[in-house]
Amino acid sequence: MTLHQSRMKKETLDAMLSAMKDYMPIFHKYLRRKAEVMGYKNGLPGMNYSHQWEKQTRNLQLKQRLFNQSLFSICQRYGRYDETGI
Repeated sequence: MTLHQSRMKKETLDAMLSAMKDYMPIFHKYLRRKAEVMGYKNGLPGMNYSHQWEKQTRNLQLKQRLFNQSLFSICQRYGRYDETGI
């Protein structure tokens, strides 16, 4: 799909990509912490196409759901926090 088809200016795309690049270290930190909270020592597991894939997927989905519910509860109780302290 082209920028024209997306009805987007090149400057807009450049700004979005720049923001993504700047945020990437924070996102990686979040994913590492999420894996740690979910009990994984070497990061979140990737796609595993072995015979255990379905079992692992269900287990991961459950852990992600529990993590997200916990995070939501924390945010409701204490408010949102980001690097600016807001």
